[in-house]
Amino acid sequence: MNYLSQRFAIKTLEKLFSGTENDKLSFDEIISAWGGRENFPREKNKAWLGNKMTHLKYRNLIKPIYKHNDNNRRVFDGIQLTLEGKKGLGRIQGESLDKSEGPTSQNNAGASETLSFLDVMKTISTMKEKYPEYEITFNVKLKDKQS
Repeated sequence: MNYLSQRFAIKTLEKLFSGTENDKLSFDEIISAWGGRENFPREKNKAWLGNKMTHLKYRNLIKPIYKHNDNNRRVFDGIQLTLEGKKGLGRIQGESLDKSEGPTSQNNAGASETLSFLDVMKTISTMKEKYPEYEITFNVKLKDKQS
């Protein structure tokens, strides 16, 4: 499959999110924001949106939002911007995580404190739960021994 370039994918996002500061759009808001699709049948609009979402998800700009219906089946409800999508639209610049919540090397008295690997992993796990809209990754690699 040939995916849209990053530039055109962001242009699509700009068209969808131009009328709102909200980072989430429902299906009906998406159809309305695009313009000219209101007269198409709902099923045809779903297929059209599915194609658009393929390109946007490939570029990690959006993620789908699902809800559960009465039969407890998952039903598409809308889309939400990812961190990359927010950056692409210029809604955030660089790092936007609260720096005061990260691991620190000073204790309350101002003395230097060494953090354990377990402390860092717990902090990252907490941040993943607290900020689900961000993709927080952490890689640990052993250094090559220099002889």
